[in-house]
Amino acid sequence: MDSEDIQRALSELSNLEASAIIAESVGEAELAALGLAPPRAILSVFSEREGEGGAEAAAEASLVKLAELRVGALDAEKGLLAQVAGDPVLYRIPVEATEFLPASLEAFRNRFAGAGSAPERLPLDDGVVTDFLPSAEESP
Repeated sequence: MDSEDIQRALSELSNLEASAIIAESVGEAELAALGLAPPRAILSVFSEREGEGGAEAAAEASLVKLAELRVGALDAEKGLLAQVAGDPVLYRIPVEATEFLPASLEAFRNRFAGAGSAPERLPLDDGVVTDFLPSAEESP
Protein backbone atom coordinates (compact mmCIF):
# COMPACT_ATOMS: atom_id res chain seq x y z
CA MET A 1 0.00 0.00 0.00
CA ASP A 2 1.61 3.22 -1.08
CA SER A 3 1.23 6.70 0.34
CA GLU A 4 -1.44 7.59 -2.23
CA ASP A 5 -3.59 4.60 -1.21
CA ILE A 6 -3.23 5.52 2.45
CA GLN A 7 -4.16 9.13 1.71
CA ARG A 8 -7.29 7.91 -0.08
CA ALA A 9 -8.20 5.65 2.85
CA LEU A 10 -7.72 8.53 5.31
CA SER A 11 -9.82 10.81 3.13
CA GLU A 12 -12.59 8.21 2.93
CA LEU A 13 -12.34 7.62 6.67
CA SER A 14 -12.64 11.34 7.43
CA ASN A 15 -15.81 11.51 5.28
CA LEU A 16 -17.26 8.25 6.58
CA GLU A 17 -20.89 8.40 7.66
CA ALA A 18 -22.78 5.71 9.50
CA SER A 19 -25.74 4.19 7.71
CA ALA A 20 -27.46 3.63 11.07
CA ILE A 21 -27.11 4.02 14.80
CA ILE A 22 -27.58 0.54 16.24
CA ALA A 23 -27.64 1.53 19.92
CA GLU A 24 -26.84 4.49 22.14
CA SER A 25 -25.05 2.15 24.54
CA VAL A 26 -24.66 -1.61 25.01
CA GLY A 27 -23.18 -3.83 27.71
CA GLU A 28 -20.00 -5.91 27.52
CA ALA A 29 -21.88 -9.12 26.66
CA GLU A 30 -23.57 -7.42 23.70
CA LEU A 31 -20.28 -5.86 22.58
CA ALA A 32 -18.64 -9.30 22.67
CA ALA A 33 -21.48 -10.83 20.63
CA LEU A 34 -21.09 -8.04 18.05
CA GLY A 35 -17.33 -8.48 17.70
CA LEU A 36 -16.44 -5.33 19.64
CA ALA A 37 -15.19 -6.77 22.96
CA PRO A 38 -12.49 -7.21 22.02
CA PRO A 39 -12.84 -5.42 18.69
CA ARG A 40 -11.90 -7.33 15.57
CA ALA A 41 -9.69 -4.41 14.63
CA ILE A 42 -8.65 -1.01 15.94
CA LEU A 43 -7.75 1.66 13.41
CA SER A 44 -5.80 4.56 14.87
CA VAL A 45 -4.66 7.70 13.06
CA PHE A 46 -1.81 9.77 14.48
CA SER A 47 -0.12 13.02 13.53
CA GLU A 48 3.14 14.54 14.65
CA ARG A 49 2.90 17.60 16.86
CA GLU A 50 3.71 20.81 15.00
CA GLY A 51 7.38 21.73 15.13
CA GLU A 52 8.52 18.36 16.45
CA GLY A 53 10.26 15.60 14.56
CA GLY A 54 13.76 14.26 14.29
CA ALA A 55 14.71 10.71 15.08
CA GLU A 56 12.04 8.02 14.94
CA ALA A 57 12.08 7.58 18.73
CA ALA A 58 11.57 11.32 19.24
CA ALA A 59 8.82 11.39 16.61
CA GLU A 60 7.15 8.42 18.28
CA ALA A 61 6.95 10.37 21.53
CA SER A 62 5.53 13.41 19.72
CA LEU A 63 2.58 11.64 18.07
CA VAL A 64 -0.94 12.86 18.77
CA LYS A 65 -3.87 10.50 18.28
CA LEU A 66 -6.37 12.07 15.89
CA ALA A 67 -8.91 9.25 15.79
CA GLU A 68 -9.53 5.67 16.80
CA LEU A 69 -12.19 3.44 15.26
CA ARG A 70 -13.01 0.09 16.81
CA VAL A 71 -14.28 -2.38 14.21
CA GLY A 72 -16.66 -5.25 14.95
CA ALA A 73 -18.60 -7.84 12.99
CA LEU A 74 -19.22 -7.54 9.26
CA ASP A 75 -22.58 -8.48 7.77
CA ALA A 76 -22.15 -8.68 3.98
CA GLU A 77 -25.66 -7.28 3.45
CA LYS A 78 -26.04 -4.79 6.30
CA GLY A 79 -22.52 -3.49 6.79
CA LEU A 80 -19.81 -3.22 9.40
CA LEU A 81 -20.34 -2.55 13.10
CA ALA A 82 -18.09 0.13 14.57
CA GLN A 83 -17.54 2.35 17.57
CA VAL A 84 -15.47 5.48 17.99
CA ALA A 85 -13.12 5.04 20.96
CA GLY A 86 -14.55 6.67 24.06
CA ASP A 87 -18.08 6.87 22.60
CA PRO A 88 -20.69 4.31 23.74
CA VAL A 89 -22.76 4.69 20.54
CA LEU A 90 -22.72 1.66 18.24
CA TYR A 91 -22.82 2.44 14.50
CA ARG A 92 -23.37 0.48 11.31
CA ILE A 93 -21.09 1.50 8.45
CA PRO A 94 -22.02 0.69 4.83
CA VAL A 95 -20.43 -2.51 3.51
CA GLU A 96 -18.79 -0.43 0.73
CA ALA A 97 -16.49 1.01 3.40
CA THR A 98 -14.54 -2.27 3.41
CA GLU A 99 -13.05 -1.16 0.08
CA PHE A 100 -10.91 1.36 2.00
CA LEU A 101 -11.39 0.23 5.61
CA PRO A 102 -9.94 -3.16 6.57
CA ALA A 103 -12.44 -5.13 8.64
CA SER A 104 -9.84 -7.46 10.16
CA LEU A 105 -6.10 -7.92 10.50
CA GLU A 106 -6.20 -10.52 7.73
CA ALA A 107 -7.99 -8.09 5.38
CA PHE A 108 -5.42 -5.42 6.20
CA ARG A 109 -2.50 -7.71 5.49
CA ASN A 110 -4.00 -9.21 2.33
CA ARG A 111 -5.58 -6.18 0.68
CA PHE A 112 -3.95 -3.13 2.19
CA ALA A 113 -0.38 -3.96 3.22
CA GLY A 114 0.63 -5.75 0.01
CA ALA A 115 1.76 -9.23 -0.84
CA GLY A 116 4.42 -10.62 1.45
CA SER A 117 4.19 -7.61 3.71
CA ALA A 118 2.63 -7.47 7.14
CA PRO A 119 3.19 -4.02 8.65
CA GLU A 120 0.85 -2.82 11.35
CA ARG A 121 2.05 0.78 11.15
CA LEU A 122 2.12 2.75 7.93
CA PRO A 123 3.91 6.13 7.96
CA LEU A 124 2.94 8.88 5.56
CA ASP A 125 5.14 11.58 4.09
CA ASP A 126 3.22 14.40 5.80
CA GLY A 127 3.75 13.09 9.33
CA VAL A 128 0.52 11.14 9.70
CA VAL A 129 0.82 7.54 10.84
CA THR A 130 -1.89 4.89 10.63
CA ASP A 131 -1.87 1.94 12.99
CA PHE A 132 -3.81 -1.24 12.53
CA LEU A 133 -3.87 -3.34 15.65
CA PRO A 134 -5.29 -6.85 15.84
CA SER A 135 -7.55 -7.75 18.69
CA ALA A 136 -6.15 -10.02 21.40
CA GLU A 137 -7.75 -13.01 19.64
CA GLU A 138 -5.87 -12.32 16.39
CA SER A 139 -2.45 -11.56 17.89
CA PRO A 140 0.25 -14.05 16.87
